[in-house]
Amino acid sequence: MRPRRLLSICAVVAGSVSLSGAHVASAQPADRATVAEDFFQRANKLFDAKDYAQACPLFAESYRLDPAGGTVQNLAICYEALGRWASAYAKFVDLRDMSSRPDAPRPDRVAIANEHIRAIEPRLSRVVLAVDVEPRQKAPTVMIDDIDYRAASWSAGILLDPGAHAIVVTARGKLPFRTTVTITKDGSREGVRIPQLVDDPAAREAAGTERYRPDAGMRVPGFVVGGVGVAVLAGGAAFGVLTLTTNNAAKERCSGTDPTQFDSTGHCYSDSAARRESNSKRDDARTFANLANVLVPVGALGIGAGLYLFLRSTRMVERPAAAPSARLVPSLGGASVEGTF
Repeated sequence: MRPRRLLSICAVVAGSVSLSGAHVASAQPADRATVAEDFFQRANKLFDAKDYAQACPLFAESYRLDPAGGTVQNLAICYEALGRWASAYAKFVDLRDMSSRPDAPRPDRVAIANEHIRAIEPRLSRVVLAVDVEPRQKAPTVMIDDIDYRAASWSAGILLDPGAHAIVVTARGKLPFRTTVTITKDGSREGVRIPQLVDDPAAREAAGTERYRPDAGMRVPGFVVGGVGVAVLAGGAAFGVLTLTTNNAAKERCSGTDPTQFDSTGHCYSDSAARRESNSKRDDARTFANLANVLVPVGALGIGAGLYLFLRSTRMVERPAAAPSARLVPSLGGASVEGTF
């Protein structure tokens, strides 16, 4: 196919389907290592002054900004000084794993981590959850101190620091359940029973009245995507028509009665100008066919996506449930339990 013609065709197609986008410039990141070092030095001074409650958060923030081995070691020792055995244990495990890497081995830190882990393990306390799940119902979401714990960990025992810990259990269409477990003794194993969650009356009332509202935010994107799909499909159809007409023109060009171009059967000679023009038109037809084969399915997908978004804009979605009520449920094994809503 002739280069200028092909470039002009591609430019028309590209212009019909192109979308403009804003360029988002990324800001230069701050010098995290410098800030982390400042927190580390200030935390060291607080630690030397035995102000562990102030030192540990600074060590933690320094480690978040720049996860260095020396920082996690000091953070683990700081947690240990506060008696937060579970937190100290986790950070010493991090220190051991970090210092065991083949690319940067630190056997001295591995030895320190193992020594502290052995000393801490007898002090670790665990909470075992007995969650009463309704038959054929999805397991509820269990959060302890804003951390999500899945069903596999409930009966295995969850490591927790000494002190009080908030437990929140939620499920769709149910009243949330809140309770508190308190770890008062090192090396203990506390049990907490989570009863079946109670149906939320507000959710039942909403189901019988005005429960749904349209999600209209998808309407404009639906029109945009669908419109682009129509344009692309139209371009593909146009190339399909060009394929047929150009192919027919190629056939007609290679038939005639001129004895200098065609043989006695009316077909053009292999080295004739008519054959060369016919072959050129066939090449054009193949190019048009390839473009049509790409644009038609892409356009159909765009129309389908636009239709889906438009239908979603008229689909009804559930409203948030009203505020829950309150109740109180006991737990097992010496943990203090209270439920408020």
